Amino acid sequence: MRFSHSRLEEARQNPKKFKKSLEGESGFRGRPGRYRYWQYATRKYHSEGMEAAEKHLMTLFSKFTQNRKSDRLLEEFISYLHTYANDYEELGNEVFKMGDNLKLEINYNNIIGGEIHRLDFRIKGGNEVYLMIKEDFIWENELRFPLIQQFYAGQLGCQYSEVGVGVYCFELGEHVIHKYSEDEIEKALVEVDGISNFLK
Repeated sequence: MRFSHSRLEEARQNPKKFKKSLEGESGFRGRPGRYRYWQYATRKYHSEGMEAAEKHLMTLFSKFTQNRKSDRLLEEFISYLHTYANDYEELGNEVFKMGDNLKLEINYNNIIGGEIHRLDFRIKGGNEVYLMIKEDFIWENELRFPLIQQFYAGQLGCQYSEVGVGVYCFELGEHVIHKYSEDEIEKALVEVDGISNFLK
């Protein structure tokens, strides 16, 4: 069974209900919304610069009905794009991968997948892994984050302490990073193993 890291809290809170929901899924997702298109534009910013990112966002937003409201929303999302770029520049990091696909095997033939927004080198040393969240919340308590830190430490061949994992919060317009201790990571691995055993 494979499911997204963004849904791990559902599995954590009620494994039985979550297992049933996975078995009944059709797989249809529909058209992405404006927030998702904005995420695509941030990728374009890192690969080709701000001008290309703005043009890409305008092209994507043209898929929606065009009126005064849609024009205003486009202006707002371009502004959010600049906020993102400015906050990224303040980090002083260097991106080495965008849109990575997580593949975390958690035993019993279960895999946690999903997109990882950005992988960075820190100029001062180490690595940072970023996800996108739309609204501010206490994300540090979610089980997926220490697991992602553990996964990328293995992928990059480094110590847990050399990888930070965090978010860019769309609502706040800022990056936030956190590092979990080895003990916290080991506890997360034990917990996810128990969830995976139930889902098998």
